[in-house]
Amino acid sequence: MSDTVAADGQSAIDWSRLLPYTFRGTVVHGFGRGGKQLDCPTANLDESAVADLPSDLIQGVYWGTGRVVREGGNSAEETGIVMSIGFNPHFGNEKKTLEVHFLAKMDDFYGSQVEGTIRGFMREMQPFKSIEALVEQIRKDKEDAMRLVERERNNKM
Repeated sequence: MSDTVAADGQSAIDWSRLLPYTFRGTVVHGFGRGGKQLDCPTANLDESAVADLPSDLIQGVYWGTGRVVREGGNSAEETGIVMSIGFNPHFGNEKKTLEVHFLAKMDDFYGSQVEGTIRGFMREMQPFKSIEALVEQIRKDKEDAMRLVERERNNKM
């Protein structure tokens, strides 16, 4: 992972200008694939959270920290997150989404708020040859995100 990534073959992204980026959104029902088909339950955030993302934040998989904020202001403990931002090319989505996977077990979060901080870029989105290949990449993404979160926590001590 570097500070600049050639996103379109012509320009590089200055990640230090974009990240960390803090977001907040309401959890809405998504496509129903995360937990059932991909072994990666996600909190799909509402359209306003997606619209608020910086326009030059490329489609991809990111890591960071986040928490669920429930009605009445009760918050879960902050934990590591891995998230996808974009159109999920493997499924040919026509709608841009922000899907957050918590690296720690979370209870039902539908209708709650999620607040988080995107700390780093992991990879661009891409279509896969099979669901199995996508599931394997997601497994690796979760492991990598956990290592990155732990490394950041250890550096703060």
